Amino acid sequence: MRSRDLGILFLSTLAIFISFRQDSGSLSMKKAWIFPIDSSLYANQQFPSDNEKMPPPVVTDLDGDGVNEVVMVTLDGKLLVLEAPSFPTDWTPAAGTREQVSNFAVKLEASLLP
Repeated sequence: MRSRDLGILFLSTLAIFISFRQDSGSLSMKKAWIFPIDSSLYANQQFPSDNEKMPPPVVTDLDGDGVNEVVMVTLDGKLLVLEAPSFPTDWTPAAGTREQVSNFAVKLEASLLP
């Protein structure tokens, strides 16, 4: 073993020894942050259901062509990039229907699972 290696080993041991002396030799785990969960926000008042765990869709212009795309995650672990069709300004979708998604052209579909 070289003298340089012995020096590094000695300095490392000294640093560990000094760090234990500053903390009275005790190791303890402290909470770095706390994120309280308000269970009253869930439909069953206890834990989130599958649709409450999903992130909301994001509408943005990904490729800079002036047309917005919709980025969303599905329950089966897929990431979808949908090209939003152009609708009249007074158009409103029917709530809770899946048929609106079929009007969007899928630009990209990727699995998030291995």
